[in-house]
Amino acid sequence: ERGTITTLLVSQLSRAEIALGKVLTTVTMAILSVVLNLVSLVLGMLLLARATGEELPTGLLDVLSVSSILELLVVLLPFGCMVSAGIVLLGTFARNSKEGNLYVLPLFFLVMALGMASSGMDASVGVGLYAVPFMGPLLAIKQVILSTDHVAGFVVAVLSSLVYTVMLIWPAVRLYQREEVLFRM
Repeated sequence: ERGTITTLLVSQLSRAEIALGKVLTTVTMAILSVVLNLVSLVLGMLLLARATGEELPTGLLDVLSVSSILELLVVLLPFGCMVSAGIVLLGTFARNSKEGNLYVLPLFFLVMALGMASSGMDASVGVGLYAVPFMGPLLAIKQVILSTDHVAGFVVAVLSSLVYTVMLIWPAVRLYQREEVLFRM
């Protein structure tokens, strides 16, 4: 939309490097968002407890432990990468940012719907559901928050998110090789 793609294409960067640069920029923002959300979760809970003068419930202390926060990071980082790769792939088809937002909107609705669906599920569902894109990480997050022990599901959610990330990045890089996708008006 800003006319920078022409400048990028005449530079010495390959088209794959341009596509990966877009993905890495989006992933960097996703990682920053994950870290800031986790920090705000911890600080918010601690400030709430301090303001009310109440002690935090034992279950909440388990969620705020260092190991739980690290587990959340391990789940959220690949999840953020997967969402970012999906956004870049869908954005590749857009002519401008307004159209790009329109293409990405169903992805956000899908993630919200799967989040609502997973909230009604038991965290100890079958391992196969942990491999479902977007739902697996949401189930793993629920597993961490509820302090349930389902290691196989956790590992499947993380690994499948990484696989889906690669599966979404690959077509985006391939699309940047095609001139008609880049110069649509």
